[in-house]
Amino acid sequence: MGTNRIFQSLTEFPQRFRRVTRSHSYVPQIDGMRFLAIMPVLVWHSCIRAAKSHPEIAVRDAVAWLPHGHAGVELFFFISGYIIAFPFLDGRAPTIRQFFQRRALRLEPPYFLAMILSYGALTMVGYRPSAAEALSFRGDISLWHSLLASLGYVHWLVFGAPSTINPPTWSLEVEIQFYLLSPSLLWLYRKAGAFRIRAVSLMALAILLMMLSCYLDVVHGRYALHRWTLLGHAGPFLMGIVVCDFALQSDPFKAATRRWFDGLFLAGIALLLGSSVFWLDERSEFGIGMARDVVRLASILAIYFGGAYGPIARRFLGRAWIALIGGMCYSIYLIHIMAMQAAYLALARFVPHAGLGLSFLLWFALLAPISICAGAVYYIFVERPCMSADWPRRLANAVGLSRRGWR
Repeated sequence: MGTNRIFQSLTEFPQRFRRVTRSHSYVPQIDGMRFLAIMPVLVWHSCIRAAKSHPEIAVRDAVAWLPHGHAGVELFFFISGYIIAFPFLDGRAPTIRQFFQRRALRLEPPYFLAMILSYGALTMVGYRPSAAEALSFRGDISLWHSLLASLGYVHWLVFGAPSTINPPTWSLEVEIQFYLLSPSLLWLYRKAGAFRIRAVSLMALAILLMMLSCYLDVVHGRYALHRWTLLGHAGPFLMGIVVCDFALQSDPFKAATRRWFDGLFLAGIALLLGSSVFWLDERSEFGIGMARDVVRLASILAIYFGGAYGPIARRFLGRAWIALIGGMCYSIYLIHIMAMQAAYLALARFVPHAGLGLSFLLWFALLAPISICAGAVYYIFVERPCMSADWPRRLANAVGLSRRGWR
């Protein structure tokens, strides 16, 4: 009986804690794509910590041959463009106030709390930024200044470096820039005429922005400010809008499947990961940069259409636990650095010293599940409640009831 109850609980868990959406057309495969996006991030950051257990090798050199976490971030950007475009193109466009209110109520509380917790944890352990950080980020930014800039989503704009207290949140600053522009952009997109005309126009804009970004790489270097703004990542966002437009007309996740799309799906994953190898290489030739960005866009398209039309890929992305972990990706992304660093410090003395490759596997096997579990707790207790549009009213009522209870 006890085993059956545990099995039943595990079976019901994904459905019980699935993302709360305002649409009745939930597509689990989109959350499955989020799962694919979060995994390279977890691999990258766990391997950085594994490399630190080999002080004889510089961290940058140790991880140079690994796919960068940026592979997953680019896929996240595509999904963001896809999701944000959906109501605007589906004939249920929110007002400007509704759009920004929804974003603020849904995303800001988990983000602000995660940044404050990161700041508090680093302050408690007496962390001081160092000029010799693992990947050569700036070490002269105080934790307090980093927190203030991070809360305003302007850390890269102010300091030209990722957040000291939670470096991966640089991508959320790019997301915010897209949110600010997306209502106007999508209004113009809808007015651009038939699907083929507006799709070609938007992708032409994406190519032009990619060319400009690669040109600036040559002039200013690939770690210049533009690469950490929407300009440096416009392609995936804009392509997400076009693919969403296509999906609303054809409903690909309900169409007939063909087996060769499963091969396309696997090829897309391989190309996405492969295009992010040597990300730390600062060479900035225009042709190489354009080729890398075009391959990345093509790989994301291959993942999407392979996942939509491939029978095995569609089933994989739609698996309950795969979709659930993907649905929790925002929480995992926000706190995985805290979880990984705490676990690394606690477990470093107990993990046997091994070769670099084996260390990567050992630390990923330890840190990725810890990050996912920590993210799940944060998701259930912090992020998921914020998915309900009326959570401020519920919170106010709960506070009111608790106060009356103390009278």
